[in-house]
Amino acid sequence: MKTRTAFLSLVIITFSITGYSQDTAKVSKPPFFKNQVGIQLNPGMNDNRIVSDFVFALRYGYNVSKPVILGVDLSETIPAFGDYTGAYTQYNDFKIGLFARYVILPEKRLQGFIEASPFYSHRYFHGFESLGEIPKNILGIYLAPGVSAVTKNRKFSLDLYYKIYVHPTSFYYYRKNVLAYKLTIHF
Repeated sequence: MKTRTAFLSLVIITFSITGYSQDTAKVSKPPFFKNQVGIQLNPGMNDNRIVSDFVFALRYGYNVSKPVILGVDLSETIPAFGDYTGAYTQYNDFKIGLFARYVILPEKRLQGFIEASPFYSHRYFHGFESLGEIPKNILGIYLAPGVSAVTKNRKFSLDLYYKIYVHPTSFYYYRKNVLAYKLTIHF
């Protein structure tokens, strides 16, 4: 009887320790957050590589699955300095768009991604009434390959990406491709 009790006790203790160690391994795995908010402040460069405007953006994304993120993006571009004399430099540009992102290696701390975004843009020109040849409201599309560095606890990430404008009507406004970065908070 003592042998049977000792054997059963040993089996129960062994299974308890094994089960506990498996549960602990699951807890130490980094969490998967479904929501994210991104904040952007980028300088824009002109042909002379001088800062000509600033881009402010706010974005909300939802992780549909580990590699797929869908969301909405709001941004505003304003001139860096208010004393420009050129007709094409005094403006505010407001954009709203949807975005879809596919993440490569979503479990890693350094991830690659490709992003696409159709957007609507409204440009407001200050003090220039005779700009009839430039559209003030357009629809555009951009593609953006990039990399994302994620913190160990997966609550923050820093994105560095290159926006490539591909829609023909967007070339009126967006003649240049843009190198951008964004800080994202995951929750």
